Amino acid sequence: MTVTARETSKDKVHARLQSLRGIMLQTPYSVCIQKARLVTEYMKTRDAQAAPILLRRARALEYILHNAEVIIHPEELVAGSPATHRIAAMLHPDLSGLLLWPEIHELRTRPTNPLQITDEEIRLLEQEIFPFWSDKSIAAYAGKFCCPEQPMEMFMQIGYYILTQFAGISHITPAYDKVLKLGFLGIVEEAESHIKRLEEIELSGGMTPDLLQQLHFYEAVKITCTAAAAFGERYRRKALELAQGCVDQERRRELLDMAGVFERVPAMPARTFREAVQSLWLAHVIVHQENFQHGISFGRLDQILYPFYAADVEAGRLEYDEAVELIGCMLVKSAEILPLFNSVGTKFFSGLSSAQGITLGGTDRDSNDVTNELSYIFLDAFDAVRLRQPNLHVRVHPKSPDAFLVKVAEVIKKGGGMPALFGDEGIKPGLLLQDDNGADVWDYSIVGCVEPNVPGKTMSACGAVFVNLGMALEMALTNGLSRFNDARNGPQTGDARGFTSIDDVLAALREQTGFLVRNAVAGNNAIELAHIHMYPTPLLSALIDGCMESGLDVTRGGALYNCTGIQGVGLAEVADSLAAIDRLVFRDKTLTMEQLLGSLDDDFDGNERLRQQIRNQAPKFGNGSPDADVLAGKVVRMYHDEVIRYRNPRGGRYVPGFWTMTTHNGFGSYTGALPNGRKAGATFAEGITPSAGADRNGPTAAMRSVVSLGMKHIGNGCALNQKFPPSALAGEKGSRDLASLIRTYFELGGMQVQFNVVDRQTLIEAKKHPEAYPGLLVRVSGYSAYFADLTPEMQDEIIARTEQSFQGSCCG
Repeated sequence: MTVTARETSKDKVHARLQSLRGIMLQTPYSVCIQKARLVTEYMKTRDAQAAPILLRRARALEYILHNAEVIIHPEELVAGSPATHRIAAMLHPDLSGLLLWPEIHELRTRPTNPLQITDEEIRLLEQEIFPFWSDKSIAAYAGKFCCPEQPMEMFMQIGYYILTQFAGISHITPAYDKVLKLGFLGIVEEAESHIKRLEEIELSGGMTPDLLQQLHFYEAVKITCTAAAAFGERYRRKALELAQGCVDQERRRELLDMAGVFERVPAMPARTFREAVQSLWLAHVIVHQENFQHGISFGRLDQILYPFYAADVEAGRLEYDEAVELIGCMLVKSAEILPLFNSVGTKFFSGLSSAQGITLGGTDRDSNDVTNELSYIFLDAFDAVRLRQPNLHVRVHPKSPDAFLVKVAEVIKKGGGMPALFGDEGIKPGLLLQDDNGADVWDYSIVGCVEPNVPGKTMSACGAVFVNLGMALEMALTNGLSRFNDARNGPQTGDARGFTSIDDVLAALREQTGFLVRNAVAGNNAIELAHIHMYPTPLLSALIDGCMESGLDVTRGGALYNCTGIQGVGLAEVADSLAAIDRLVFRDKTLTMEQLLGSLDDDFDGNERLRQQIRNQAPKFGNGSPDADVLAGKVVRMYHDEVIRYRNPRGGRYVPGFWTMTTHNGFGSYTGALPNGRKAGATFAEGITPSAGADRNGPTAAMRSVVSLGMKHIGNGCALNQKFPPSALAGEKGSRDLASLIRTYFELGGMQVQFNVVDRQTLIEAKKHPEAYPGLLVRVSGYSAYFADLTPEMQDEIIARTEQSFQGSCCG
């Protein structure tokens, strides 16, 4: 099939997609307690209390799928909702949902991300659900595996590191293509063959505890996948019921067609493009009933769905615009799913992103470009709906077609921060850090925000940990003390007034960084052990290669590849601070260490002149300055070396990343003044991006600085943000310039880049008058969010970001 960069103009885009977009922008957000209620009902039964944990969790999911409300919304062509409200955050009391307990009455009125919840739902949570789980959740159980207690105590102090897997091990890409090829009943047959084999061993007297564990696993897979198939049947009946009462003949036909699709999928293999899209989506919904709604990603959908698309086109069953409409409907569905955070979580993960990644483009095993017509269809579908989810990613490599990159640029320059771009040549060396996955790295996709791994084969947990590198530097200069809480939690690395070179500072920084990483790993390992004992996920495991072969749940290391991501936050501030110390204290000697430390202790109070001297005279990362870039590279390698020495309970390696969500804002609020002139409590730069206003030599200089860090040391991804005003990208030339910048960056060896195309004044007005900008999408750090959904601090951080232009760049 010939691939052309076809346009789907506004007058051709189906009115349905515009209507659905309007509904999504007008619908208030809610909390959904359906899963909380159903899982609690089941877990209180005698059957649950007597069953082994694998079978208990499997039957809990079965109970949910048998009893959850089945909803088909008006106008939609792709059905399936994990929640009872159109846009909702599911509450998981068995994971981290209990963190909402103290704030449950304030959810409706909290200043950022208020969520609707009824008085009756609050009563049910407070009287029946939360009390039952108070000693049974992952959050309650993890402490039993953490000895000594310091890792959890430091986590509760917030400012040192964040451990997210209390909420669930959910940053992962299931093998949804397996559902399309086999159907859930085909997976049941696979499980039954293993059950038969193990039952024969049992009859012969050869059963062991490990084999019994395998038997329970396969029985759990059979239970959950049988329930998943039946869930599709419930949707078939619902579609028929709605069709019978529908007076609109066109909608009635659509509902009857939908019933026909559900008659086959997801129970059986998909045959057509529509069956494939619906089967994949309902599988995604079911996975969300078992796991926390954050970072569960789709993989390379233009590759997975293309055989069905091509066959339908060849047979005359499908037109290009029909495919755009169907994919657009699926994209709208993904925007219905919200994560649920308490007030502290909202500060660190602002914007309500569920980070459901879709990856387009890339290569095959032999490095041939695989861009196809579906790649363009996904771009056109996103262009038509422009909602915050899913998280759209594009792989770029030397053979990526120019027409495709121009098309990508045209979509980006309309605003919204999507798609994000990922360079194959920069990513693959770092990807090899994750596990013995060299044979499959060609097939990588992006999980969640920016995390590359092999889809359907990796238990990645790539959003597990975030470490405050700014705090590590603070403790390196204060002999282990945190200025925020006046606690000396860190090791005593010496009085910084006695340091005589930048090497002394780096040595102290290494020790403090190692201390934070070591404690964060201990805390996270405790949480992973709690998951093994309390929260196996048999349905997800059935969709990850290696688990069915080994008979092990993903929480026990059953996946073919295993790793855990641990992000460093505050890189630019640390690099700029080191450069300032090196230049002003040790080289030029215009400032003593004692003077600097005194100013930091006082937050530069009464010493603004010194602060401006630091900000204006010291080198800054992001400008191609060797002094700053070399020090930034040393921090990256230091962090890499500290992280990769550790293993998780699944046998996988910890892998470093530099992306932040909004932890750069959260950690900044807990960190004192730093030597780069940043004041106490101020936000850090996001991801691997230079500090706001520090990168003054254009986009290419910033990109060269990032590449100089060594992408092979960053196995869990990084986020580089660049902001352009729309005027800088106007017209065809603007599209070509942006496409050229993207290609140049990846030719240099870049890993990832994303663009905000919005002018500063628009953002200022949107902060003042959010009601006038309900659909204003901005790129945060690895994901996009509605500007109005961000905390005021994050809004200010995005407003303050450097505005780039092509003057003096490679494309100027």
